[in-house]
Amino acid sequence: MRPSISITTPESYIAGVDQTDGDGGWPSVDETVHRMVHEFPGGLAAIAEAMGISKGVLAHKVNPNNSQYHLTMWECIKLQKITRDVSLLQAIAAELGYVAIPCARRPDVLTPYEALTNLAAEFSNLMKALADPIHRATADGSGPLESVSISEENRVNFMAAGLIEAIGDAQASMRALRRETPKAGGK
Repeated sequence: MRPSISITTPESYIAGVDQTDGDGGWPSVDETVHRMVHEFPGGLAAIAEAMGISKGVLAHKVNPNNSQYHLTMWECIKLQKITRDVSLLQAIAAELGYVAIPCARRPDVLTPYEALTNLAAEFSNLMKALADPIHRATADGSGPLESVSISEENRVNFMAAGLIEAIGDAQASMRALRRETPKAGGK
C-alpha cells in the first residue's frame, strides 16, 4: 500500500475569500496545530487523552507562543489521525513552498465515462482559474502577475489538485478494465 501525502478537501478553497494569515501566506504550522487541538470536539482534553499525554504537556506543545516545547513528528501524525484533519500537513507543505494532495480520492472506481467527464471538467476548471487572473493582470497594463492575489493563487492550487486527482481516477478506471494475463497451460 502506498502512503497518502494529504487530503485536499473542498473546504481548502473558498471562492472569493482571502485564505492567508494576513502576511501573504497560509496560517503558520504553530497556528494550525493550536487550532486543530482547540477546535476538536472535546478540545485539548480529548486530544491529550487520545494521544496518551497530559493536558498540561499538550497545552505547552501546541502553544504558538512557546518556543521550548513542540510536538514530535510522530505526535503530529497521531494528531492528524485522531482529528482526521490534514491541515497541518498542508501548512507544512505551504511553509516549504509545496501543495499536498492525496494519492487517491476515493476507494471506489468511477466508470470510464464518469472518469473522463470528470477529467475534462477538472481541466476546464483549472484553465479558468489560471486564465482569469492572468488575463486581468496583463490586460490592465500592470505587468505579468503583479495583480494576482494570494486567493487566486490558492484557487489555482486547489483546481490543479482536482485535476491531478481526476487523472488518478481516470487511470484507476482504465486499470479496472484490464483483463488478466492468461496463464501458461490455459488456467
